Amino acid sequence: RGDLRRIMYADFPSDDRPVKPPKTRVTLLAAVLAVSAALYAGTLRYGGVSEDYYVATLAKNSIKAQEGYHGAFSYFLTNERIEHKKELFYRPFAHLAFTPDYYAFGYKMGYYRINNILLHVLNVWLVYLCAIAVLGPDSFAPALIAAAIFGFHPAHAEAIDWISSRM
Repeated sequence: RGDLRRIMYADFPSDDRPVKPPKTRVTLLAAVLAVSAALYAGTLRYGGVSEDYYVATLAKNSIKAQEGYHGAFSYFLTNERIEHKKELFYRPFAHLAFTPDYYAFGYKMGYYRINNILLHVLNVWLVYLCAIAVLGPDSFAPALIAAAIFGFHPAHAEAIDWISSRM
């Protein structure tokens, strides 16, 4: 119970009194998370690129073919697909990840990018928590810098902009 609380609020005593995080820590971490999301907000208006529509169609077909989520696990192993040697890569969890996007938004790729941006922000927060866990609870500044570098680095642009890279 106290591990995450100890990591997040290292400046406070570890007794059972309710504690509040320092406002500056929460504000700075929220700013890093918000900027990480805002850097990619411009991509929401773009259409699909490369294989994006293809992956959305595969997600739709893999579920529809078997009338349920178990279809994602068996769709690529059907005799017809093996005989014609079409799409012989087996990634059922990737197609399951695209299925809610497809049924909620169809082929509107901007909404798929919202999920990619939210996953990126989640990863930035996880980098912050991992850095705190590795460096120690008193290392807020280095952990925040690590999260900011991860969140702002342009190497992540492809993972967010190119929807099918979620696979």
